[in-house]
Amino acid sequence: MIFKTFRGLTLCSFLVLLVGLPGTAYSQNLIEALRQQGYSQIKITKQSFSKINFEACQDGVRYLVKLKAIGGRVRSKEKIGECRRAISEQQAAKILRQEGFKRIDIRAANRGFSGKACRRGERYEVFVNRFGDMRQPRAIGPCRRQALSPEQVRKKLRDEGFNRIKFIDRELPRYVVEACRRDRRVELVISRRGEIRDQNRIGRCQRPIDPSNIAKVLRDKGYNRIQVVDNKLPRYIAEACKGNDRMEVTLNRFGGVVDEVRLESCRRALNAKQFIKVLRDRGYSRIRYRGQDGSDFLVRACFKKKRYRARFSEYGEVIMRREAGSCVTPSLDRLAERFRRRGMERVSFYVEGCRKGVRYRTRVDAFGDPIDRERLGKCN
Repeated sequence: MIFKTFRGLTLCSFLVLLVGLPGTAYSQNLIEALRQQGYSQIKITKQSFSKINFEACQDGVRYLVKLKAIGGRVRSKEKIGECRRAISEQQAAKILRQEGFKRIDIRAANRGFSGKACRRGERYEVFVNRFGDMRQPRAIGPCRRQALSPEQVRKKLRDEGFNRIKFIDRELPRYVVEACRRDRRVELVISRRGEIRDQNRIGRCQRPIDPSNIAKVLRDKGYNRIQVVDNKLPRYIAEACKGNDRMEVTLNRFGGVVDEVRLESCRRALNAKQFIKVLRDRGYSRIRYRGQDGSDFLVRACFKKKRYRARFSEYGEVIMRREAGSCVTPSLDRLAERFRRRGMERVSFYVEGCRKGVRYRTRVDAFGDPIDRERLGKCN
């Protein structure tokens, strides 16, 4: 078994517990288990009662993994490619420079970056996808040498301490740019030679975000059920739900969303009845539903002979779980002893049950021996 434990369970045991879950609940919990094993960019390609196939990245390699649903045994694990991270606009421009292009003017486009650039006196339309692959450039005419390109202007501004540079007007004879320097956002009018002709302050610039605030930044943008996948620069990656879709979201250092990739559908919120069923299917027992705090579920329940106080999200995801004692049922003599310590004497217990269609109430002592019995009526 190549998998390690997941919250006290091997993935094998985890899959056995999940077999009875609804399809979407099963998928979400399986994906969570796989993330704990170091997988990312997970896509379930086939799911049935007997088998589960998924594609995912691990240590920079993309695999096709086939599992047995019952038992969780890996049937096969096949390398199918390399996993690459989405690149930034600056990295796309660097790729073009390495290909011999100059005076590069590109911006974010559908599934990548597109724009214009010069090479050996010829001007080209260029496209680089979000993984750094360059499409065959298309020549569109000669390059004029008397003016700086937007890419050259961008570099010049960066050298002067500006960042988050955005071109508002790229048409010569001058450029109009919005940019940040320290915490000030300014509008710049720049000559064809890259000289700043005018500068007006138009607001404040957001400072780089703290990686610990990635989830909050995404919540403010309307995402929920957020899972941070990579909190290291030069970009952050998270998985989150937006509407009915679960997305892989790439953010820059300032919290701006630079790319979104749809992974799958997001599970709908559970009602109380569905939530209790999900807990039972996961192996919880003696569930005492304590109601809801906002949209969260509060419960006390037993799991693997231990009692827990727990808070779950409206989608059945664990938010908080604290151990609250043992779930092993005490014997009658121990129960009797507890009551005696509280000052009670001649302790006895009542047991109700049916026998041959008749319901009885029997009083027993601390050793389980009957003291007397009362007939209550017929059993329904």
